Amino acid sequence: MPLAHLCFVVLLYANTHFDTKPGLAPWEHSLDALQILARDEWKTPVQRTQNLSADEFLRWLAGTPGTDPVILYFATHQLRDGSLLFAHGPRLPAKDFIVAVNRLAESRRVTLINDSCYAEKLESCGQFVPNVVRLYACRSREISDETKLRDSSPAAMNFFRPERDWLESRTGQRVPSASFLALLLCKASREGKPIRSLRDEFDRQVMQAHVQTPVIYPADAEFELPR
Repeated sequence: MPLAHLCFVVLLYANTHFDTKPGLAPWEHSLDALQILARDEWKTPVQRTQNLSADEFLRWLAGTPGTDPVILYFATHQLRDGSLLFAHGPRLPAKDFIVAVNRLAESRRVTLINDSCYAEKLESCGQFVPNVVRLYACRSREISDETKLRDSSPAAMNFFRPERDWLESRTGQRVPSASFLALLLCKASREGKPIRSLRDEFDRQVMQAHVQTPVIYPADAEFELPR
């Protein structure tokens, strides 16, 4: 069944101090974009949190109420071994993150969107239960990068210009960049196109291979965002 028929709750999460790490500002814009998309266009409740320790995050995730299906957008510093950094405290091993997501999925379908570097590495660190669909921003040896919406190549700016204009009209502020995956998600939802085909379309129009390749697990999973 397409996700459009299942999405009732969206959890948007980032765990870094954007005020002290300005290089991560694009992910703040990404969270804003997805939150507006969920609230205004999907008509879906949103819960957002950030700047937690690993323990605080695990408690927060375990306290998610109800049995409604969940989209969990997760953005952080992920290391090459799959472990995850948080705003303070020790890192979270990938296997512990997988266990926590699986527990969340015991009574609901979970769509995990991991917008972190080396995101696909999680697949080799443990096994997700069948009702967890995973969308990774990039493969296990790639980084999750920002896409400049201004001062970039004309082709790249034109591709995401509708998303930039839409986001700026909703936030009332200039948005210089956002994560590549978040922009693809917005474009996919607003245009009703699959993530994979939009990624290929980006490469054709911009005429250069992007540094990251979003991947979906299971490979035959339906990944249709509400629109």
